[in-house]
Amino acid sequence: DIMAMSETGLHIFSRIQAEIERDRNIKHAIITHVPAIEQLQDIAKNENVCFMTGFRNREGLEIAFQEAEVIWIVGMPEMGPRAILQRTQILFGNDKEPLSYETEPESNCYKDERVQSVYEKDIVHIFTQVIALAQLNRLSNKKVMLITGLRIPDITDRPETLLFDWADLEVAGGLDKLAEAIATRQRFERERENLTAESSRKKVETILGCSPRQASRVLQKLRGRKIERPPLREQ
Repeated sequence: DIMAMSETGLHIFSRIQAEIERDRNIKHAIITHVPAIEQLQDIAKNENVCFMTGFRNREGLEIAFQEAEVIWIVGMPEMGPRAILQRTQILFGNDKEPLSYETEPESNCYKDERVQSVYEKDIVHIFTQVIALAQLNRLSNKKVMLITGLRIPDITDRPETLLFDWADLEVAGGLDKLAEAIATRQRFERERENLTAESSRKKVETILGCSPRQASRVLQKLRGRKIERPPLREQ
C-alpha cells in the first residue's frame, strides 16, 4: 500500500549519492523512474546535482546535459499496459497462437517473446534518444553511467563502453580511476583463464590473490589430480 524504494534501489542510489558527495565540483544528472525521484530528495539537495527527471520527459535535456559532467541512467523505462496491448495487437493480433502478457516473477520480462520484443524495442528507442542528447561525440569530459539490465544495441556494445560492477568502483575509489580499475581486473581475468598445469604456484597466488595452500589445490585440479580430503572426524 506504500510506495517505497526496493533494497536494490536503495543500494544503487546510496552508491550514487556517495559518488556525488565525493567531489562537489563535478556536476551530476540523474534519469530514472518518476516514483523513484520523489524519494530521492536527499540526493536532489546536493548543489552539484543539476537535474533529475524521468525517462520519457526529454524536454530541455539537451541544454541540461551540457552542464552535467556525469549522467546516471538508472533502471528501465516502463511501457504502459494499454500501449503494449495496442502495439502487440497491431503486429501480432492475427497470429494463430494467442498473445500472452504474463511476466516472469524474478526478471519481470514477458514470457511471450513477441510481447517482450515490442517492449524492448520501445525501451531501446528511449535509451538511444536520451544518450544521443548527451552528445558524447561532441562534448568532452562526459560520462554516462548506465545502470540497467538490458543490452542496448550500438550503445552497450560500443568499444568505448566499459562494463563495470560496484566492486570496480570501490577499488577505483571514484569515477576518475574507474577505467583503470576495470582494465586491471580484466587483465587478471585474462591471466586467470590462461593458467595451465605448468603455471608456477607463485603465479597462481599472484593472479588469484590466494594463499600458497589454495594455489596448490588449484594446480592439483589443473593437473587432473583428485584432492583427497580427510573425513571431518579426522580433521
